[in-house]
Amino acid sequence: MMSYASLLGFWMFQDAAVAFDPMSMWNQMGIPARLVVIALFAMSAWSIGVMIDRWIAFSAARRGSETLPAPGPASTARKPFVPRLTGRRSKRLPASRR
Repeated sequence: MMSYASLLGFWMFQDAAVAFDPMSMWNQMGIPARLVVIALFAMSAWSIGVMIDRWIAFSAARRGSETLPAPGPASTARKPFVPRLTGRRSKRLPASRR
């Protein structure tokens, strides 16, 4: 049993040193691993682009909303349109156009 463990240890650590710099890792990768790395870089670049776009859009919306006038009292607010359900046809309702 001891010889099996030492043979297994020799087999696992037979390479001299594993370097963790990007170029040596790229050289040790196979084709599927390289495709995964390329896909991950593309998705991260897309995600960063979306974050920058959202930041620009939200900062512009914040600047636009700061220039709007303050809302007045509730009594001056416009009331929403609520149709009467009396049986008469209303020209404002698309569902009643039959």
